[in-house]
Amino acid sequence: MAEKLSQGMIMKALDYGYDKAINGLPGMETSQELAISYLTGDGSVKDRAKKLVRWQVAKASVVSHK
Repeated sequence: MAEKLSQGMIMKALDYGYDKAINGLPGMETSQELAISYLTGDGSVKDRAKKLVRWQVAKASVVSHK
C-alpha cells in the first residue's frame, strides 16, 4: 500500500531539489557556474540575464512535456 504524503516527505524532497539546484548534478554546472558562464557573454547584464532565463524556461518546458 502506498505511503501517505507527509510534511517530512515533502520537506525531504524540497531539500533534495534545493541542494541539486545549488550544487548541480553530475555532468551539469552548478548554479554559480551557470551564472558565471552567462555573465562572461556579450551584451548588457540585463540581456544576458534574459537569455539565461529564456534558456532555462525552454529546458524546463521540454522536460515537463516528456
